[in-house]
Amino acid sequence: MKAVTPPAPPAAKPAPAARVVAAGPAANGFVSVQPTADQAQRLRDIVANFQQGLTSQQVAAPRKSEKPPPNADSPYYIPAQRPLTASDSGTHAAAQVRSHAGATPAKVSIRPCAVPVVAVTSGKGGVGKTSVAVNVAAALAQRGVRVSLLDADLGLANADVLCGLSPLTRLDTIVEPQAHRRTIRQIAIEAPGGFRLVPGAVGLARMANLPEQERDAILDSLADLERDNDLILVDTGAGVDDNVMTFVRHADLAVVVVTPEPTSIADAYALIKVLRSGHQPGQPAPNVALLVNQARNEKEANEVALRIASTSKRFLGFEPILLAWLRKDDALPASVRARGPVVVLHPKCQISLDFGRVAVSLAHAAGVHAGAVDEAPRSLLSRLLGR
Repeated sequence: MKAVTPPAPPAAKPAPAARVVAAGPAANGFVSVQPTADQAQRLRDIVANFQQGLTSQQVAAPRKSEKPPPNADSPYYIPAQRPLTASDSGTHAAAQVRSHAGATPAKVSIRPCAVPVVAVTSGKGGVGKTSVAVNVAAALAQRGVRVSLLDADLGLANADVLCGLSPLTRLDTIVEPQAHRRTIRQIAIEAPGGFRLVPGAVGLARMANLPEQERDAILDSLADLERDNDLILVDTGAGVDDNVMTFVRHADLAVVVVTPEPTSIADAYALIKVLRSGHQPGQPAPNVALLVNQARNEKEANEVALRIASTSKRFLGFEPILLAWLRKDDALPASVRARGPVVVLHPKCQISLDFGRVAVSLAHAAGVHAGAVDEAPRSLLSRLLGR
């Protein structure tokens, strides 16, 4: 007999796929979506909807024009934001409020300085401004004037290089956090010729873009130098940016260094224009004097000063005076390469004698009388300022 193979059992019917139906509105107004196990379950759901007076067509998502209320049970639910207030103590929100509230520190109250402050500035770089500041400081010290030079060319200071010095601390430490902060008297160092130098910062982008309150803090610190000085010189950067204008506007006198080059003359006038037109209402306009550098002779120096003075008088209603002039002398660049003031390295050369005349005029303009300075007559600048 042949073996009879029993028929294979019928394949099991696959379970019905999950179906998505509208099971009525949830408490929050959204459609509840759930799978059905079989056809009977689907019928039971439809009956339940009719018992509630709804049909599957009525149970629909809100129209696009209507904003559905938030579903607090959804994993994507984001609570509504309310304006942050300081009362949210102990939360990240309160921390943000406090940080933003303290983002703008209180404005520094700048103490008046009891000794004259003279800013040495220029509209254009490369005119010998820092060389002038260093050698005038040394020439004043040689004549018995107690003087300090603040290198305020923020970020690109080099007065220490011209003096052959290598400072360990610089101007940036004045605005460092409290634990690392130094006072201006702590960082001032003795320089060749007998004056004191406050070294500026070098290669720090932060110093080149100081906020107003930190610039004011440096200006305020000048008052700490008054007990040891008869005069304070400030070597600013070149140009008309905020760093330069802040120091120049707070000086008693701005000495603008200019050369006979047309670009230097144009930039010197631009600096004077910004300085005179930008001062605060109710405050006296800054006193401005010209110092012509690298002139071939006195005639050329007077011509340069006249061009700037006539243009200023015509358009600004103001006529800056000529403080002094310096001739072009090979001894000056030689002293720069030797890293020392020319009045110290070559005291008898012609340019050193010129710096002596500048020092005498400046001292009398500032009302300083000491040593050999007293032997010189009162300068035109002194008479102009009523000293």
